[in-house]
Amino acid sequence: MIQAARWCLRTRAGRTVALCLSLLGGVFLFVGGPDSTSPRSFQRLWDSGHIVLFFLWASLLTLTIKQRPGVKRHRLVVSLVLFSICLGAGIELIQVMIGRTFSWGDVMRDVIGTLLAVAVFLRKTGEGRDVPLVMAWILIGVCLMVEFTAFARVASDEVLASLQFPVLSNFETPFEADRWGKNSLGRSRDVSKNGDHSLKVRLLTTPYSGVGLTYFPEDWRGFKWLTMGLYKQSPGELELHVRVHDAIHTRTGNRFRDRYNETFTVHQGWNDITVETNRIRKAPADREMDMKHIQGLGIFAMNLDDEEVIYIDDVALTGRAPVR
Repeated sequence: MIQAARWCLRTRAGRTVALCLSLLGGVFLFVGGPDSTSPRSFQRLWDSGHIVLFFLWASLLTLTIKQRPGVKRHRLVVSLVLFSICLGAGIELIQVMIGRTFSWGDVMRDVIGTLLAVAVFLRKTGEGRDVPLVMAWILIGVCLMVEFTAFARVASDEVLASLQFPVLSNFETPFEADRWGKNSLGRSRDVSKNGDHSLKVRLLTTPYSGVGLTYFPEDWRGFKWLTMGLYKQSPGELELHVRVHDAIHTRTGNRFRDRYNETFTVHQGWNDITVETNRIRKAPADREMDMKHIQGLGIFAMNLDDEEVIYIDDVALTGRAPVR
């Protein structure tokens, strides 16, 4: 593959194709791509496009500049890496201006793509082992392994989520906590309703504190109930709010009256929460919930005086009914 890349990009036709692909890729840095509800595997693959794009750009620059007399390899390498960092950071800043987020991970992928181009096209001539090149390949290999591992993690959990459905989460598989975002404390063996694990959540004293299930099969048609177990660690009562929204809600401004919201009072120990899906379907004020495209389930508290710890387990859809 490396030899093929070298041969291809050293031909005029190959460089022309690479230039066209890199320009097209540059457009996709600012247009299109996944959003917060896209499958995580697609998000990961899209992010990996930074590696491919900067490999093409750096390859074209390397092949152009190295033909000039007097060019030192180490200076060219340093210049390309610094260029990729500056260009990558500049791209991320522009993305912030158009409503996206800044990602140092993407800048790192830009550098990986640049180093890959350097390793492919800036081999040392002459005899002897090219130690810097060997070190570059080791670094590239480690970085690519991290990228692949992250992709394999989310892809495997997406397959498991599909196989588990209509169970949305029972936390018995290693990566289920990832479906709930970054605000939880992860899987825990402290308590469990069934099995060995539950999701541990620390509720803070901020205006809103909780977790949200974002990644799951979205077609909830044909089920009668949404059920879950909530465990409260401390004595006393606690008001927890459950919300459910669909794709239309996400596209039309996330209005409070356009989703399902209900408050439940939970006590110390396990609490069984059951929500009739018809209530969810009829919850929006001016329409019916699109049960074929449910996009989020949230569990949160508001304006707590003291921090609380809760556990979530056995989140599932139950009770088959005719699809409407």
